Amino acid sequence: MRKCKECKHQLNKKDKFCTQCGTPVKKSKWRWGIWIVILLLLIGGSLYFFYPNDQADETTPSESIDSVSSSSDETSKQDQEKKEDTEQEDKAVKDLSKELSDNTDLLSAAVSWYGDKVIDSPKWDSWDLQKTDYKKTKFDDTCTNTEQGDGTYYGYKFTDGRNNHSGFVLSKDHKNVYLYNRYSVAQGIDEEPMVTVSIDDLAKAIINDDKLNDIKKSAKGEKIKSENDKEDKKSDIDVAQKQQLISDYMSDWQAAMGQEYEEDTVTPGDNVIEMQDVTITNDLSGGDDALLSINAKFVDLNTSKESKQGYQVIAAYSGVSDNAKKYRYLFVMHNGKPEVLVAHMPEAVGDTDRGPAVNFVPTQNAALPSAFKQIMDDGSAPQAPEKSENVVNSLDDAKALYEEVFNNDAEEKTIGSQPWQGMDEDGSPIEGEIEYTWKDNNDGSYSYHYHGNNGGAVRGYTTIYSDGSMKRFSADLGYFYGGECSYEDVQDGTAKDKLNSLEGDELTEAGING
Repeated sequence: MRKCKECKHQLNKKDKFCTQCGTPVKKSKWRWGIWIVILLLLIGGSLYFFYPNDQADETTPSESIDSVSSSSDETSKQDQEKKEDTEQEDKAVKDLSKELSDNTDLLSAAVSWYGDKVIDSPKWDSWDLQKTDYKKTKFDDTCTNTEQGDGTYYGYKFTDGRNNHSGFVLSKDHKNVYLYNRYSVAQGIDEEPMVTVSIDDLAKAIINDDKLNDIKKSAKGEKIKSENDKEDKKSDIDVAQKQQLISDYMSDWQAAMGQEYEEDTVTPGDNVIEMQDVTITNDLSGGDDALLSINAKFVDLNTSKESKQGYQVIAAYSGVSDNAKKYRYLFVMHNGKPEVLVAHMPEAVGDTDRGPAVNFVPTQNAALPSAFKQIMDDGSAPQAPEKSENVVNSLDDAKALYEEVFNNDAEEKTIGSQPWQGMDEDGSPIEGEIEYTWKDNNDGSYSYHYHGNNGGAVRGYTTIYSDGSMKRFSADLGYFYGGECSYEDVQDGTAKDKLNSLEGDELTEAGING
């Protein structure tokens, strides 16, 4: 309740004057104060919450223009830098493309790397083996390949003197490259390329993967660190090491023999051997393809592990010199044991119910199996025999030496109506035919054989060795004779007598028999 400020009399709510003393009653202003305070709080709160946004919007026209201009300049600068980078990259690709088109050595290294990059197969391993040098081969006239390009097949050489395997063809306009995995495509095999790539895309891939320095090193024959030394390729690398040891030994061995051999391509997992004049494969698809036969039995060709017949081919060689061109050698593991096989061409090639086949037999040359065994057993090759001054380097040399010693014709022939020693029951001479033939023994020696058509009662041979020494055995109706001599005996004229000096058991004691 209100009270009068003068007399303290209690006032009613509606009194305007004090009923006791008549003093006017003044209205209280506290309610207005409250409203004023509330209003001020509302205004203050609005300013607190809305002032930052208002301030952000309250930019001057000049500030707004400067901001837009700065943002535009930054975008323009980025676009310009991007444009310059693109132009620089395009120029690098263009320059490298031209260099690849003009420089076959660089292109060979580039394709070797690219093939390994896009073909996940042991059929393409030249980059992994760091073999990017190549051999040019013109396409055969009968070749029907889809892509022959400029007419040349660039095949990679895995070691000096080794045959080619994977390779490439360059288009006539030098704008595209066709990658193949078999050298035989240049010899009439109708195959699609494994990969086709443009020179520009090849250049881009090299630049994007930052491989140009490695490729240039490889093109110059410099060693690079391989990026594909994977654990699962360990066995392949071991084979490559064995192949290199065999190659080193063969280089010395053939020099001592006075012969020349070319290493053929044997790639683990490929199961194809590109020999000089025949491709040995399990899948006959070309005119020069043939199956593998060993000791007159078919064998599945396998270059990564032993086949179901127990054979794994480690290395292969083809003779190329006149006195070696008949021979084809295979270095194989047979049921875990090393063997060296040889085929005499062209007699070793024959038609079978399954198609053409090449038959290999164990070589009689003791040096090769012995060396191969040491290579496979302990990873080292023995010392090859030193080169000797060979007197006999070919069949013609052997014939000439035989004629010199015996003063007889040394040609292959058949002589009819030849009287045998002794008489028939009616007292007439026994007659028949004698066949004379030459045999190449695969060790640098040659043998001149004769054989009568009377069951072998008349037979014999004369073997002539590379150093000019000779050995002879003859059987004439139960009479055995022969002997041996050195080249010095030939020179002093005593060879013929020494070649006929032993009889009967003396031949066996001397290691001479029929």
